[in-house]
Amino acid sequence: QQQTEAVTAPDDCPVLVLAGPGSGKTRTIAYRVCWLVHNLGYDPHSLCITTYTRKAAGELHDRLRPLLPNHNRLHVGTIHALGLGLLRQTGDRRPLLTEYALKRIVEDTLDEMMPSLSPRVRMATQGIGWRWLWSWVEAARAAGVIADPVTAGLWFHHALAAQGAGVNVVEALRGWLGLCYQRVSGGITLSGCRTYGDMVTDALRLVREGANIGADFQYMLVDELQDASEPQLLLLESLAGNGKRLYGVGDQDQTLYAFRGASPGAVSRFLDRHQDTLIYRLETNYRADRVIVETARELISHSDADSRLQKRIAPHNDAGPGVPVTLKGFDTGEEEADWVCDQVAGLIADGVAPEQVFIVYRTNAQSQPFEQGLMDRGIPYTVSGGLSFWERKPVKDLLAYYRVSNTRGLNV
Repeated sequence: QQQTEAVTAPDDCPVLVLAGPGSGKTRTIAYRVCWLVHNLGYDPHSLCITTYTRKAAGELHDRLRPLLPNHNRLHVGTIHALGLGLLRQTGDRRPLLTEYALKRIVEDTLDEMMPSLSPRVRMATQGIGWRWLWSWVEAARAAGVIADPVTAGLWFHHALAAQGAGVNVVEALRGWLGLCYQRVSGGITLSGCRTYGDMVTDALRLVREGANIGADFQYMLVDELQDASEPQLLLLESLAGNGKRLYGVGDQDQTLYAFRGASPGAVSRFLDRHQDTLIYRLETNYRADRVIVETARELISHSDADSRLQKRIAPHNDAGPGVPVTLKGFDTGEEEADWVCDQVAGLIADGVAPEQVFIVYRTNAQSQPFEQGLMDRGIPYTVSGGLSFWERKPVKDLLAYYRVSNTRGLNV
């Protein structure tokens, strides 16, 4: 019932679908597209569906293929691909700045600017590298800050303070970052290339200036709305008749890309700008058992999210009772991996097949103690979505050097 109401929502005002985890979000978007085409008469070519990753765009195409014979006329892609397509409509063919060239620009700026920092601040910021500086510059560029040291310095002042930096650090770095921002931005301009974020901000600037781009789009559908940065959301709104023909699907409790400027606050600001937005909720989880859903619901209940964005997820009636969730804390990663591998060994001893057990870690760098623990216990495993620790090039190189140095008579 919730999905049906969201699919058949009116098309003459902004629509926000708050989709909890496992609630049929992709299915809802696919059937919304079909509803617009078959029931409201939209030409597929006039519909633009943006997702946050190319993989998600491919999955959506797969969902639409059996539902819509002319699905290839739809525009389905990432927000950056949309921006790039809009820029090319103006004849702008600037290439993407390579990471190597970007690194050179930022490192040259650091080499030039580091001596101007006071010794005390330099000691406090010894970890500064090109990626650190670029993250600040990129955030300022995404916010549309002009490349003027004073204006940029003021922006950095507020940004540093918002991240909890001390007063002395803020005062020492604000002007310095403003000058770095001017130099890096100037270097990018001289390169004749654009950065990844420029695909969105440049397109937004052109649309606001009245450029005749994106006129074919009559309706915008946005997947993972909570992961859109402010410029991305403003671009989508501008293309959707000032937001009137925008259909956003997302969940503020699943924001993943804060490091790229995403913020649940962007959705709240969208609601502030468009107070006629219709809000629908998908609150039934079809993927997890009751214990998992109720645990997630309890954690989510402690968030300080906008009250307009709250929802109450519930398990599907067919979901089983599940196994109680265990929360454990450890002093080291090795202790954690040792305990986890003992649990896996116990499950296998009780008759659970190894392929039914999945160990999730935050980053690939954390896999090694788990792999070692499984190997020590003779438990077969595969690494999904990445390389095994022992298959990574630096590890293989180090082992090869060790083998050569410890093998007598080996002719290399």
